[in-house]
Amino acid sequence: MNLNDLEIFEAIIETGSLNKAAKALGYAQSNISARLKSLEREFHTTLMERSAKGVEPTKIGKRLYRASLRITAELDDVRREAAGVPGDLLITETLLHYMMTNMPSFHPESYGTIVVRRQSDIVPEARRHQYKSVVAFVDLGELDNYQVISAGMLEASYLAAEDGAKGFPVGIPLLINHDKECVFRKRSLRDHIATHDSRRLMEVDSLETIVTMVEQGKGIALLPSYLTEQRKLRKLGTEPIRLQYRVYGEAE
Repeated sequence: MNLNDLEIFEAIIETGSLNKAAKALGYAQSNISARLKSLEREFHTTLMERSAKGVEPTKIGKRLYRASLRITAELDDVRREAAGVPGDLLITETLLHYMMTNMPSFHPESYGTIVVRRQSDIVPEARRHQYKSVVAFVDLGELDNYQVISAGMLEASYLAAEDGAKGFPVGIPLLINHDKECVFRKRSLRDHIATHDSRRLMEVDSLETIVTMVEQGKGIALLPSYLTEQRKLRKLGTEPIRLQYRVYGEAE
C-alpha cells in the first residue's frame, strides 16, 4: 500500500462511484478498480460493496477511511510545517464575525487559510483536513486529532428592527437558518414550540441575509446580542441566551 492508494480510496468513498473517483483524480477507471482490489488483497477483506447505485464501504472500509483521513491530514500538517506555511482555521460564519468584531486577541492574519463552513459541515471537514484551529459550537470529541483549548459563551437575543415599536412585532415570520445543525436554529425551534408561538417560520441560508431582513422589519430572529451596537436592531426581552462555543487545537 502507498499513500496514493489511500487518496484513491478516499475519493471512491466520497464520490460513491469508481467512475466518479476516476474522473476526479484524472485516472482511468481500470486503474482505480485495480488499486481498490490491491487494498482489499492487502487487508484480506472486502472494503466496498458494489451495487447498481454505486459503491458503499463495508464496516472495515469505513474504519480504513477514518484512519486514512487521519494519516493524510497529519502528513499535510507536517508538509506545511516543514515549508513554514501557517496552519489553517476552520470556523462558522457567525463565530468568525463575532471574533473579528469582539475579540482584539483574535488575529486572522496568523492563519494560512480561513475556511468558513456551515455548522453541519464542521465535523466532516475537520475529519477530512487537519486544521491548526477549529472554532465551533459543535463537539469534536469523536475526533482524536483535536483537543479543546478554550471555551466561551456567545450572548444571543431575539432581535427586531429598531423602529421605535415596543414588544414583539406581529405579522412577520421568525427567521431561522437553513442549516439543520445551526445552534441558533435549534434554540429558536425549541422556544417556538415551548411558547406555542403561531408565528410562521422562514428558513434563510445566510447569516447576513437574516440580519438584513430583520433590520428591514421583514422578520425577527435569534441573533448575537452585540449586533444591536452595530446595526439598526433592538432586543426583544431582557434575558440573554448564552450559547457555548469551543476553540480546538491540534492534539499533541
